[in-house]
Amino acid sequence: MQNFLNQIFDNKFFSFFLIFILLVIIQEPSFKLFGSEVHYIGETLAKYKFIEHKYSSYITHGSPLDYRYLFDYLTIFIYEIANQNIFYTCIIGRLLCALLFSFAFIHLSKTLNLDVINTLIIICAYMLMNQQLVGGDKLTGNGFNSAAISYSLNILSISFLIRKKLIYSVIFIAISTNFHFVVGGFWATFIFITFFIKTLNLKKTLYFIIFYIILSLPVIILLFSKININDSNLSEIAQITAFRSKHQFLPFYSFEYFIWQIPGIAILLSIVFFIFINKEENETHQYLKILILTVFFQITFSFIISPFDKNFLYSNFAPFRTSTLLLLIIFYYISSKINLYQINKSLKILVLIPFLVNVSYPALGRIIFDNVDNMFENNITSKSELYDFINNETKLEDVIFAVDDYNVTDLELITKRPSFFNWKKIPSNSYAILEWWNRYKILEEIKTKNCKKEYAYINYFIVSAQTDDLKNCGKIVFSNDQFKLLKNL
Repeated sequence: MQNFLNQIFDNKFFSFFLIFILLVIIQEPSFKLFGSEVHYIGETLAKYKFIEHKYSSYITHGSPLDYRYLFDYLTIFIYEIANQNIFYTCIIGRLLCALLFSFAFIHLSKTLNLDVINTLIIICAYMLMNQQLVGGDKLTGNGFNSAAISYSLNILSISFLIRKKLIYSVIFIAISTNFHFVVGGFWATFIFITFFIKTLNLKKTLYFIIFYIILSLPVIILLFSKININDSNLSEIAQITAFRSKHQFLPFYSFEYFIWQIPGIAILLSIVFFIFINKEENETHQYLKILILTVFFQITFSFIISPFDKNFLYSNFAPFRTSTLLLLIIFYYISSKINLYQINKSLKILVLIPFLVNVSYPALGRIIFDNVDNMFENNITSKSELYDFINNETKLEDVIFAVDDYNVTDLELITKRPSFFNWKKIPSNSYAILEWWNRYKILEEIKTKNCKKEYAYINYFIVSAQTDDLKNCGKIVFSNDQFKLLKNL
């Protein structure tokens, strides 16, 4: 029996197939858009004029080129081959992400002499830990976005670092940086520090840093062309971005947001303490240990300076996003240490089965039924009814403003009607951020039932079915158990 299991799970193609299938399930290739896709793919389409309306919730300004330029090009390419269908674009993108992560996980597992069962356990345990310690980011299972591609390339870069093939490591981390400057840039720093500490070869480290900078020049040039240090609005823009993205700026924003991160912080401190006191003879484990401690010190530094970053200038680099990939590296480190004891495959499969069920079952429910809550209900959702009415009874140029935003962030992408403002869709351009903020203040004003004549350009309001707010602002033309659609008077 053991020989049979060895033959099955040692097969490279079978191993890749298992990991790929799990990651496809996690990525949820369904006709449902993730928030990250609504934000970033929609912004890409707006920047390149596929979405073009004065009152679009995708607010753009100036040149479309920015630090996500490579992702933008890839998105447009997929969008065109998908016949400009947003759902097919996202599904193809998710499958691409699953493919990249499959290669990355297998490559790193092979570097650490871990088999496919160990790899599947790592992925499942990581997913059940919600993919983070602090910082509110996700590696995978968050749709097709630039950060996901960047993270997969970071994993490959780390794997090549451990194999002592730094030239390949630099190439992959540079491509990652060109996909997402923050995600790639932080981990490039960690990789160079780890290499230097391990080799103590300053000259070689500097050569590789220069090589990395040369490969990253396109995104560096674009960033410097967008940033104006003398901009009088710089501090205000940083504060607006922090206000919108509190989940990635913890604990910079407030104690209220910090307190929810205490369990993750406690776990991180405990694990790092044991890694720190553990003496490593194995060179592979030495690389992992240095890398983990380097990221830990970066997170610690971010905590220390948080009380002094009053204008959120440092926090806008989302320094706690690094904990997302750090958690995965910690799982790999622990699994690699346990693997030294040569645990029986049958026993590992017994451990894997409940992990697989807990990870795949909810994801399959969301793929098949759109929402796990609907698994035992065979009815059309309230959101679909609302969108059907909008598609059939309103004009393409009608501005539809979701005052009570209950999971209708994808309204504009699906119905192709401008939606004026959406909390999720904060732009990446400084001037556009200020316009986003002005529209947010309009939202707050409308919520106080202040229907001014200046807002006549808004044709419809979406409000909760449970509220009578804005009843004086328009006539109800549609309602169901979740939404009301009011036509502006």
